[in-house]
Amino acid sequence: MWDKVLPRTLREQVALLPPEVGRELEELRLRAGYPMAAVRGGEEWVPEGWRRSILTESDLQRVLEMAGQGSVHTILDQLRSGFVTAAGGVRIGICGVGAVEDGRLLSFRQVTSLALRVPRAMAGVAEPLLPQLAPGRELPSTLLLSPPGVGKTTLLRDLIRIYSDQWHLRVGVADERGEIAALHKGVPQFYLGATVDVIEGCGKS
Repeated sequence: MWDKVLPRTLREQVALLPPEVGRELEELRLRAGYPMAAVRGGEEWVPEGWRRSILTESDLQRVLEMAGQGSVHTILDQLRSGFVTAAGGVRIGICGVGAVEDGRLLSFRQVTSLALRVPRAMAGVAEPLLPQLAPGRELPSTLLLSPPGVGKTTLLRDLIRIYSDQWHLRVGVADERGEIAALHKGVPQFYLGATVDVIEGCGKS
């Protein structure tokens, strides 16, 4: 997964983590002028082996280039949403200073920080909620609300999978930002179900 988005030196830092810690990573946070930080269990920390490696803006640009397979320009459309989905489903949030014309992002003049969200698929997480969410196997209009990082997307993915693979229903997913299926070049990086159709970019002008 990390070989698609992280330069070799940063991949080597992640490889220093104990396997059980690596499996529980939620995010990697990269800030120019600081060492890379990890998020596990909602808490951010800098492992001791990472503390002497101070990131530069060039390091952050390199991550974006790898996500765009050699060019940041290839992912500009996604960056206008504030994040880009790389191969393997890794979602990269970006902060920086952009060049804007008529409200349209043309390029980034400066990249100051990146947040790399580790993809997770948790089969069965929606099962306990089904009696309340879908009584009689009918899902009424439902709004999922929670703070960031609590699991809305993970829950929704599992609901879609249950509808498709367990209840054998056709499911249409209007994935405006390519977030639910973790779309990369139009290809879902997460399995949602055998009878699921994903429509990207709905609602965009």
